[in-house]
Amino acid sequence: MVQENVEIRHSDAQSPQSVTLFSAAYEAMQSLYPSTQKAAFSMEPLRAVGVKVLLAFSDESPAGCCAVFEHKGNSELKRLFVV
Repeated sequence: MVQENVEIRHSDAQSPQSVTLFSAAYEAMQSLYPSTQKAAFSMEPLRAVGVKVLLAFSDESPAGCCAVFEHKGNSELKRLFVV
C-alpha cells in the first residue's frame, strides 16, 4: 500500500486551485442529474461571510475540496469532492 501525505489547507474561494476543484465537483454533480435541473456554476456562495474553503493536497497536488458554512453557532460541510 502506498502512503501519501495529505494536508488540509484553508484557501480563498478565488484561488485558481479552488476554482479548478469546485468546478470539477460541479461537473461531477451535474452529471448525476437530468439536463432540466442544471444550474449555472458560481463560486459566489463560497465567498460569503461565514464560509470557509478547505482544500486537500496529496503530496502537494490538489486532491479535494469542501466548504464549511457557519451560521448561528452551527457548521455544515458542503460540496465535498475528492479527485
